[in-house]
Amino acid sequence: MKQNFFMFAKSTYFGYTKHMLTQQNFSKPLVAWYKQHKRDLPWRNTKDPYAIFVSEIMLQQTRVEAVKKYYAPFIQKFPTTKALSNASQEELLRAWQGLGYYRRAKNLQRACMQIETEYNGQFPTTQKELSLLYGVGLYTSCAVASICFNERVPAVDGNVLRVFARVTALPDNVLLEKTKQNVYQQLLPLVPKEAGSFNQAFMDLGSSICLPANPLCQHCPLASVCKGKHNPTAFPVREKKQNKPAFHKTVAILYYKDAICIEKRKDDGLLAGMYAFPNLDGWLTEAEATAWVEKNFGDVQALTQQYHKKHIFTHQIWNMRVYVFTLSSIKTTSFVPDISAYPIPTAFLKCLP
Repeated sequence: MKQNFFMFAKSTYFGYTKHMLTQQNFSKPLVAWYKQHKRDLPWRNTKDPYAIFVSEIMLQQTRVEAVKKYYAPFIQKFPTTKALSNASQEELLRAWQGLGYYRRAKNLQRACMQIETEYNGQFPTTQKELSLLYGVGLYTSCAVASICFNERVPAVDGNVLRVFARVTALPDNVLLEKTKQNVYQQLLPLVPKEAGSFNQAFMDLGSSICLPANPLCQHCPLASVCKGKHNPTAFPVREKKQNKPAFHKTVAILYYKDAICIEKRKDDGLLAGMYAFPNLDGWLTEAEATAWVEKNFGDVQALTQQYHKKHIFTHQIWNMRVYVFTLSSIKTTSFVPDISAYPIPTAFLKCLP
């Protein structure tokens, strides 16, 4: 009796049975639902691992609707790993402009360079090899390996964590790495032969049915095995996020005749290698800003506008005091007639009058 109880306790985890889910009652209905309801997305019309790899990098921390606008032009401009490897950083960042998180673009290029030099231009075909590429983590390597090569590995992202946490009534904090690892291990035996469809089904279910705030449980293919459907918004468990630090910035929009001043940022740190309007940490007064401009950029003809703008990054907030000046003469060659050819982050573009 004691042995039987021990075996039951071992198979039970905080109120749900770890072995309750099977490929028959979980994976099969999920894949069947996906085949009938999957979204028509441009990166699903190819099996080219490079094209799918690009889409997965773009989709990190970015909404699908936003990625749609950039994906096709990017692939058209850089159709192969070789083409992207040979691109200048300015070309790359210009094509990526608007997607944000520019480190992703740089990591993507470095990974393509690695494929060209270490794999003779042949895309790696296993999750293990993919995970060795620069900037590629467990999720991306599993996603590409499963979608392109049907390797039976789960791709655990936010949608997967939400769906799985609700189905199993998981009490653990999904923001912790150990929880993600536990979910990965529990999903491994559930991945069917159609691994790519399985992982993409999670993505679509999480974005259309198992929604964060108002899940449509009545339409869910997993309703019959879901432990959390009677209180779905209680899952997943997430500890409260700490407040983001806020920083003050002064930004100068400088016009001289038909040109505007831009400067290239340093090659490290936030928004590295991008172009920006002249800026400083902290808020300058009108007099201080005028003196700074005259010392470094040229003679001020007029201060035409001043206002505030705010930009929210993943881990910090910029509160920007913006001054718009026209200059009568200049001390720098950093003025250009057209900024559309330069990669300028959204944080600075929103400062334009």
